[in-house]
Amino acid sequence: MTPPHRRVSLFLVERYLPIVDLDELAVTVASAARVCDDQRKAGAMLRYLHSTYVPGDETCFCVFEAESAHAVSVLNVDIDFRIDRISPAVSLHTAPEPSPVTRPRPVDNPRKKLP
Repeated sequence: MTPPHRRVSLFLVERYLPIVDLDELAVTVASAARVCDDQRKAGAMLRYLHSTYVPGDETCFCVFEAESAHAVSVLNVDIDFRIDRISPAVSLHTAPEPSPVTRPRPVDNPRKKLP
């Protein structure tokens, strides 16, 4: 839980990578997540959230939660992961469709006469 006096924000890291071996990229991203976990245990406000690689654009987007863009930059330099741009970000989520199990049952018509 984030202490009230320490605010965190989302940051999007963009990397322009030539078409890469996805297994190698996954190892590098896992390394970033491990380093973030280690730093969080030491009290840093830094968390890796997820990545998306777009092979057609040769672009990898990584999302971090941190106190500053500088903290995200330092992490990426430490793991030797290239950064082309870091931007403050906002995460937008839509609610998933309810599954058939959780859909509300139709309500009986109150005007319907009882037998």
